[in-house]
Amino acid sequence: MSWARDGWLIEGGPSGYLDTEPTVTRLVEQAGLETEQLRARPAASRRFIYQRQRLHEIGPNLLKPVRSGLLGVAGVLRVFAEPAIRRRLDAGEESVWEFCRRRLGRQVADRIVRPAMLGIFAGDAERLSVDACFPALRRLEQEHGSILRGVMARRRAKADTNDPPRSRKLTSFRRGLQQLPRSLARDPQIDVRTGLQVTGIRAVPETTAGAPEQGRRYVLDLEGAGHLSADAIVIASPVQVSARLLHSLAPEAATLLAQVPVPPVVVVALGFSPTAARAFPQGFGMLVSRGEGVRMLGCLWESRIYPERSPDDHLLARAMFGGRLDPTALELEDTELVALARRELRSTLGIGEAPVLSRVVRWNHAIPQYEIGHVQIRQRVEHLLEALPGVYLAGDALEGVSFAKAAASGIRQGKRAVGYLRSVQRQREE
Repeated sequence: MSWARDGWLIEGGPSGYLDTEPTVTRLVEQAGLETEQLRARPAASRRFIYQRQRLHEIGPNLLKPVRSGLLGVAGVLRVFAEPAIRRRLDAGEESVWEFCRRRLGRQVADRIVRPAMLGIFAGDAERLSVDACFPALRRLEQEHGSILRGVMARRRAKADTNDPPRSRKLTSFRRGLQQLPRSLARDPQIDVRTGLQVTGIRAVPETTAGAPEQGRRYVLDLEGAGHLSADAIVIASPVQVSARLLHSLAPEAATLLAQVPVPPVVVVALGFSPTAARAFPQGFGMLVSRGEGVRMLGCLWESRIYPERSPDDHLLARAMFGGRLDPTALELEDTELVALARRELRSTLGIGEAPVLSRVVRWNHAIPQYEIGHVQIRQRVEHLLEALPGVYLAGDALEGVSFAKAAASGIRQGKRAVGYLRSVQRQREE
């Protein structure tokens, strides 16, 4: 959801994605948007954590957090000792915080991982499951006995194969992320219907005269608009909506999905004049550690990330509030949220000038929390849906909350649905 006016472009949700999914790259090409892509500015590689009342720059290696004072000598030495830490042998789930504390030390877990989980998931690092959120980290430990050894081994393996490195560029589009689905919707082979609410899905047996039941079809009940009939369905809605839609088809799967916490997040977008813009650091933005007297989860400096997000020399900032640790932020009025964002930008960055633009976007249910137990939920839901021919679950409900991961999930499940439809067609022709 994007809002554009007078040279400003404000994203209500994610503003970009890492170009790591080949299927999404092909989807962009299919939509004819290669020339509409925006790559993040070089300044976006600089990222900060606000802790102990000041900004600390972090980076892809330990030099930045050491030089900025975010990590002390003991913390750095503990990281380098990681290869000597024995791997965990039991198969139980572990929180992101506990995994990082065990392998990399408490300083990294508290000073980097905690605020990072607020930024990625708006979540609590002590509740989020490392097995569900970052399975690659767990595999490094299991396969190599160490994160650092595993990373080095994979780098050597890639160098030996001479494979070109996969792009990891932060990417968006000139008119925002909504440009991708809008462009795909213009395909004449696709019938897109908006403004319709699906109130329920029913399975009905498919029979022919004088013959026993051969299969099933699905009827989608539409609020005030009759119904639609389909052989296959891909449900790519938010978690709580997916749970409701699956209730009559797979009640146990629906109950499990309903257990996934989805806390609220509020986005407060503020536009600043050229004078105020110069006071913002060059960089992607900042995360805010808890215990600093600041409610803000973090703030993205959008005009530092992408061109064309604000008029020349102005700056668009997006402050985030709420999440798993502060759900009551949603109760504040828009004027209170704008005032809160202004106060906290003044206390953290010294930005005292009033914004020339403000906009508040509320998400009652924002980012699914893959907490301890999520792996079991995902496995059970996937098993239950395997017994429901023609019904597929996509999006961020089970594995991957990022834009690219959710899109890749939709593509993957869409291909499965097409395969199923072809098998149904063959059966009908026989």
